[in-house]
Amino acid sequence: MNIIENLGHVLNLNMKLISNLIVVFFLGDLLFNNNSVIEFLSQIFYPIISTVKFPDASLISKSIIRSLYNSISTIDLINFSILYDTRFIIGIFSVIIGISFTTNLTYIYSANIKIDKKYFIIMYFEKVALTILLYSIIYYSRGYII
Repeated sequence: MNIIENLGHVLNLNMKLISNLIVVFFLGDLLFNNNSVIEFLSQIFYPIISTVKFPDASLISKSIIRSLYNSISTIDLINFSILYDTRFIIGIFSVIIGISFTTNLTYIYSANIKIDKKYFIIMYFEKVALTILLYSIIYYSRGYII
């Protein structure tokens, strides 16, 4: 009987998760495919990145904002016409930050876990700041990253 009970809980969680994912993907696509919203939000990180003098600071700040929604969507920004360093930095941010609203918050809503959403935003900003700090230390101490 315990297996059937657990199966019921899993099916219930999956049904909640699927419906929440659809809503989050739909709203996120509307919001993050709007270039003016991305431009506006990227101004949060642009001054920091331009101060550190990373190449193509505008594109890097846009990728940080897009990785908040979904790390995979930052791949759309990468093409072969941009510098290797810029592609590398965008890849580092996509991998290290690892927090996206489409996965973590959706699962937390579905599982009824009581975690305040502001902690995700705080962790996101902390990871971005630490990544910028560590990359700039390595970049400027050796002159190159690889």
